[in-house]
Amino acid sequence: MSIYRKHHRGPYGAPAVDPLEPNEGAKSPQESPPTTPLDVPEARLRRQAPNDNPLSPTFKWIAKLPSGVQPLNLLRRYPRIANSLAGAWNDPQSFRAHVDDLLIDRRRGRQGFTAEILGELLALRAYYESLHPELLDVYKETGKRT
Repeated sequence: MSIYRKHHRGPYGAPAVDPLEPNEGAKSPQESPPTTPLDVPEARLRRQAPNDNPLSPTFKWIAKLPSGVQPLNLLRRYPRIANSLAGAWNDPQSFRAHVDDLLIDRRRGRQGFTAEILGELLALRAYYESLHPELLDVYKETGKRT
């Protein structure tokens, strides 16, 4: 028996592997429990698609922001992104990394955001940095001040 198994995409695009071939002395499928996670129905539903509807916590988060930095157009056009920003709001490093990933095109050839949404993201990032000035100190962790 080879240690190399064929890989394919399972339900919802989740990576899966073909089940191992049973040994000659193995029990029949009726007698043995499932051998792969994909045989269990709950495992197939574990990974869910992102929610494309604004969530209640997202509305509450936006309502707490000053009116000049509320990303209302982002909420209307890309509610999934607004939901993820609201979820990362209380983790400064995660929030900053998420906003930077939205602003920097690493995959090349992406359409990008409209100027209106880009302005909202930049205003939101500037406001967040005013709340968390330690994010601006890139030398804080390494201790290499010049």
